[in-house]
Amino acid sequence: MIRTRFAPTPSGIFTINDLHNALFSYLIAKHDQGEFLLRIEDTNQDKYDMDAENNIYAILKLFKINYDGKPVIQSERLNIYNQYAKYLIENGYAYYCFCDEKKLAKERIEATSKNITYMYDGSCRNLTDEEVKSKISNGEEYVIRQKIEKNGTTSFHDEVYGDITFENKSLEDQILLRSDKTPTYNLSNVVDDGLMNISYVTRSNEYLSSTPKYIQLYDNFNFDIPKIIHFPMIVDENKRISNISVISLLNSGYLPEAILNYIALLGWSPKSNNEIFSLKELIEEFDYKNIQKDSCYFDIKKLNWYNRKYLKMMNNDDYLKYIMPFIIKNSNMKNKSRDFVNKIALLYKEHINNPIELVEMSKIFFDDNIVYQQDCRKYLKNSELVRKIVLTFKDEIIKINDWNIELINNCLNNVSNICNISGIDLYMPIRIAISGVTKGPSLVDTIYLIGKEKIINRLG
Repeated sequence: MIRTRFAPTPSGIFTINDLHNALFSYLIAKHDQGEFLLRIEDTNQDKYDMDAENNIYAILKLFKINYDGKPVIQSERLNIYNQYAKYLIENGYAYYCFCDEKKLAKERIEATSKNITYMYDGSCRNLTDEEVKSKISNGEEYVIRQKIEKNGTTSFHDEVYGDITFENKSLEDQILLRSDKTPTYNLSNVVDDGLMNISYVTRSNEYLSSTPKYIQLYDNFNFDIPKIIHFPMIVDENKRISNISVISLLNSGYLPEAILNYIALLGWSPKSNNEIFSLKELIEEFDYKNIQKDSCYFDIKKLNWYNRKYLKMMNNDDYLKYIMPFIIKNSNMKNKSRDFVNKIALLYKEHINNPIELVEMSKIFFDDNIVYQQDCRKYLKNSELVRKIVLTFKDEIIKINDWNIELINNCLNNVSNICNISGIDLYMPIRIAISGVTKGPSLVDTIYLIGKEKIINRLG
């Protein structure tokens, strides 16, 4: 059975790259009826954030990326990692390092400032057993480092990037166990992948260069080496790793289904030409062999496109239920009747990318002072005909006693006949005059919901 895992560190925001990794790992497993496991990598308690851990559970649940069994919590398994570190020491695959951490940190900074790749010099690598015992008995702090095989090469096959070989001499003796006896990711991820029988190790390609060190650890522990899949990173417009928060997208009104659909197509190409996929459809079609190597750009415009598609597909009741909290929180519509607000929300259903846009667009129904952009002001002053259309429409509106859609339509028809104008040439001057914008939903519905008094005042 295929077994994959998502192994986040609960120390900060849950980003779109985290969601990307979780989704791809989930799809790889579920495409072949395998198991998808969750592991919380919280061994560095200095950076641990309980809210971050809770967000991991909440986001996975919201996006329906359901894990099998109970989460594995690494902070509850410290004794296991210490046993495996001891095994490495006893078998010559690791060693005690007593070097001053502050001194090493300073050396690393100096190397970076000189644009030199820093590598620990291995000064503790060949300490005798007597020297080690003496230092420990004297209470000297130590870490445990992996004793990298320095001769030859280490090779592995990545399912995305192909066969990769590293010169062992280029690999640093990494820290496996910190001075407080907690494991680093370098140790705990290999131990847990082995003990959890993970068959496909999945992670971002930023860890590609560390993989040969893990391959040596798999060999040291006599673990079967799993298949390895590195995912491309999602980057911003500056080609830096994107740290956009998933929660911030949700709070901005992006639907989980839209986000998931868009994220799935970043770095992966389906065999079909479809762009809209449910999670079930993604499971059926996903093939990790179609994951691309190159980083992928997060385009908010494309996400807007997806969100608009999903909003349109919602039935009206679900749409109103979803959008109402955003309206109540962000607009002065909260003091209006629910029926009135529902009508405005439905009026814009086909025209918005997210609920925040609705809040902004709907200001035309409440604000007494409409702000006209320069191009709109220029348009209204552009010709005598435009002015005539606006004033004629005002005269016709004033005549209405019973405010309804049919009579508003009659007004527009009358203006068309009087001014001998139709189509966009008729509607544009009126839309700009009553709303200050050039685009929007049904003009008749917009006029009706703004109300007769406001319309007359705006027509000058």
